Amino acid sequence: MNLKRIHNALISGRFTIIIFIILVFVMRLLTRPDLGSIAFWVAFLTQIGISISLLHVNHVYTIVRGRTMLPTVFFLLMSGTSPLFYTEWKGSVIAAGVLVCLICLFASYQKPNSQLNALNIGLILTLCSFVWPPVWFLFPLFWYGFYEFQCLNIKTFFASIIGIITVYLFAFVWA
Repeated sequence: MNLKRIHNALISGRFTIIIFIILVFVMRLLTRPDLGSIAFWVAFLTQIGISISLLHVNHVYTIVRGRTMLPTVFFLLMSGTSPLFYTEWKGSVIAAGVLVCLICLFASYQKPNSQLNALNIGLILTLCSFVWPPVWFLFPLFWYGFYEFQCLNIKTFFASIIGIITVYLFAFVWA
């Protein structure tokens, strides 16, 4: 067996995902050994669901060329070692929101009439910014993504701005 076949089997096999899920679980046990806590299991299962969804998004939209599980593995490594992901519920909520925004962004590839996707991204990122304010720095990144996907125009830009304003109008009226 040559080295290239070993490499391809490692980055595209389901065995890799199982190993990394076990590693994330072990890292959690070493840092926070409260298996009886419901919050522990909810956060752990949410992150496993996000990683599987990320794997699905990678296969559907071909983010990385070829069949690979690297985005999922990197997410599992990040969520297994970052204290934000396993000490608080905020990390899981933000990761799920950004994943939904990425799905909306990839669905608008080369579609100039993607105002609904821009509106959804504006709504979701603004809601996530209530949980963790640095999410605001992702707006220019998504606008640049719209530009690179050749779907940024004045309508999509203002649709994302309307998404931001809508959330704040609801918060203002509710308060």
